Amino acid sequence: MSIVKKTGILLLSEVIAKGVAFMLIPLYSFLILPDDFGKIAILQIFFTAFQILVSFSLKSTFDKYFFDSKEKSINTLFSNLIVLQFITLVLGGLVYLIFLRFFASLLNIGNNQYFDIVFVTTVLAVFLPIVNSYLLCIGDVNKVGKYSIVISVVRSVIALVLVLNMEDKILAVLLANLVEHLLGALIAAPFYIKRISSKHIRVHTIKEMGVYSLLYFPAIVSNFLIKFSDRLMIQFMLGYQSLGIYAMGTRLVNIPGQFISTINKNFTPQIYQSISEDNILDFNKLVRFFLVSIFVLLFGLILFSKEVFYLIGDEYQSSYAIFIILSYTSYINGYNLMIQPSMTYYKKYVKYKSIIFVSIGIINIIFNFLVIPKYGITGAALVTAVSYLASIPFSYHYSRMAYKANYFIKWFYLSCVLLAGISLYMIISVDESSIFEFCVRIISFLGIGYLFVVRLANLKNLYSKLSFFVKVKLISKDTERHKKD
Repeated sequence: MSIVKKTGILLLSEVIAKGVAFMLIPLYSFLILPDDFGKIAILQIFFTAFQILVSFSLKSTFDKYFFDSKEKSINTLFSNLIVLQFITLVLGGLVYLIFLRFFASLLNIGNNQYFDIVFVTTVLAVFLPIVNSYLLCIGDVNKVGKYSIVISVVRSVIALVLVLNMEDKILAVLLANLVEHLLGALIAAPFYIKRISSKHIRVHTIKEMGVYSLLYFPAIVSNFLIKFSDRLMIQFMLGYQSLGIYAMGTRLVNIPGQFISTINKNFTPQIYQSISEDNILDFNKLVRFFLVSIFVLLFGLILFSKEVFYLIGDEYQSSYAIFIILSYTSYINGYNLMIQPSMTYYKKYVKYKSIIFVSIGIINIIFNFLVIPKYGITGAALVTAVSYLASIPFSYHYSRMAYKANYFIKWFYLSCVLLAGISLYMIISVDESSIFEFCVRIISFLGIGYLFVVRLANLKNLYSKLSFFVKVKLISKDTERHKKD
C-alpha cells in the first residue's frame, strides 16, 4: 500500500477520532457552566506543563535519531530513551510534590484531588507518543490510526456517561482524560517490553540524546508560554467565567490543530529523509503539499465558522471572534511546524529555534499583560496571533541557513493576507445570515481552494515520490535495523 493511501487512512482515522471528540464540545457548552469550563482549562494547562516537563521533548529526539545512521538499532533507541524517561518522571514527581500546595493556592481550584488526577494522567501520557513516532517512522500508519480511533471512542463514551451522570462536571472530564491515557499506556507497553534490553543501554548515547533534548526543551517551553500564558492571565485578571468562554474557542480550534499535527507527524520523517539525502526537489514537494493541506483546512473552517457555532450553547456564543482569530493563528503555527524540521535536524541549529521561541514567549507575556485588562479575551487572542506571526521571519531565516530549499514564504504571506481579510469579514458579518451569502462563501471556498491547489501542489509527482519513499527507504531501513537487532 502506498504512503498516499496510508496517509489517507491516518487522516481519516484522525477525522473520525477528532470528530467524535468534537461532538462532545456542543454538549459541554450546554451542560458545563463557563466558570467550571474555565477551571477545566486551567487544569489542562497544568497537565500540558507537566507533560512538557516529564516528556522532556523525547518524542522529537526519537524522530531525529531514528534517521541517524550512527544509531545501531531501534532497540538502542527505546532502551536509552526509557532511561531518560525514568529520570524525567522522577524529577517531575519531585517538582509536583514540592509545589503542589503552591499550585493549589495560586490557581484556587478548590479541590486538590483534581491535581492528583491530572498528574497521574500526565505520567501515563508519556509513553504512547514515542510508540506512535516509531510506527510513523517505519510507515505503519494503520496501527496509529486504529489506536487513535479506539482511544478517542472509548474516551468520548466515558466522558459522555460521566458528564451526564456526575454532578461534579470537572471531575467527570478529568476521569475521562485519565482513562484515555491509561489506555494509551497499555497500548504502548508491549512495544517497550519487546524493545527494551539492558545490553543496549549506553551512557554516551543517553548523554547525547539528553543534550539534544535539552537544546530542544526551551523551544517547547516557550511555545507553551505563547499558547497558554494568555489563559493564565485571563484567569488572574478577568476570572474563570471569562476564561471559560475563551477556552471554548480554544477547544474548538484544537480540532483542526490536532489535524495539522497529524499531517506534520506523518510528513516529518519524510522531510528528515529528504534532508539526510540532500534531495531538495523532494523536500520542496513535501513543503508544498503541507502548505496546501493546512491552507484548505483553515480556509474552510474560517469561512464556515458561523455554521460551527450553530451547535454551541448561548453562554459561549461570545467566543466566536476568539475561534476565528485562533483558527487564523493555527495556520501560522502550521507553517512554523512545516519549516522547523530543517532546524531541528541539525543539532547546531536547534538552539536558534529555542532562542526564537524564548524571545517571542517573553514578548507574548508582556503584551498580554498590557492588552488583556483593556481589550479582554479578544485582545489575548490577537496577541497570540501576532506572536506567532512575528516568529515566522526568524524561523524562515534560520531554516534557510540550516537547509537551503524553497519554503514558499511568498505563498505563505499571500495566504496570510487572504485569510486575515476573510477572518475580519466573518467577524464583522457574524449577524448576517442569508442563502445568498452562504452560496457566495461556498463558491469562494471552491474557487480559491482550487486555484491554490492547482498553482502550488503537484499531486502526481508527490504520489510517485511518497510511494518510492515507503517502498524503498522506510521499509529497507526498518529491515536493516531488524537485522541488526
